[in-house]
Amino acid sequence: MFNSLLDDSHTDTSPAPHYSWTDHTLPITDIQCGVGRFHGARIVTSSLDHTCKLWDLSTGTLLTTFLFPTKILALALDPAERYFLAASGTPAASSSSSNEADYLIYQAMLYKAKHTQQGYTSLEAVDGDSGLEQVGLGGAKRHGGDLVFRGHHHPILRLALNFDGSALVSGDSKGQLIVWDVASRQMVRDVKQHKGESTICMCCVCVCVCVCVCVRGRV
Repeated sequence: MFNSLLDDSHTDTSPAPHYSWTDHTLPITDIQCGVGRFHGARIVTSSLDHTCKLWDLSTGTLLTTFLFPTKILALALDPAERYFLAASGTPAASSSSSNEADYLIYQAMLYKAKHTQQGYTSLEAVDGDSGLEQVGLGGAKRHGGDLVFRGHHHPILRLALNFDGSALVSGDSKGQLIVWDVASRQMVRDVKQHKGESTICMCCVCVCVCVCVCVRGRV
């Protein structure tokens, strides 16, 4: 497919897709592709239908569906593919003590602990059987519902992780940017100088965190 895009002799023919997925019931809001070769990567998609779906790129099959309590507008996939982050576009049912609406970032784990009869604990991938994983539903102690980043009060439009997944940058519709420490899910820096919505976030970490944001076409 890539060769056909570069070869002028194929300009009269349209490139054919490898897969066409139609499992989402509402518009798709974001797509994240994992690292690795084509036949070894996984893809995460988000939608306004309150779900994110994990796909196997080698076979084109749906591995797992993640169900959230809110519609999801943006994704960020951990470089090691241990988890992905999903940004909410509607407020959470429970608000903070300030009585402002909370728009949460959910951390959905791609591996879960499995306890054996011999007393050992191992990690098991959540994918493989097209099952349904609930995130943020059924109480704070179930399905990773306590793994949330809380600090935005407007729809979160963009997420970006740094190269090792230790720092996260999020941007909402009112131009607020928040830098997070992923391990503790604590806010490191809050930037409110932007007046428009955050449309692009990029995060890189050398000695400090650097953020590049495009707000209504201006960088």
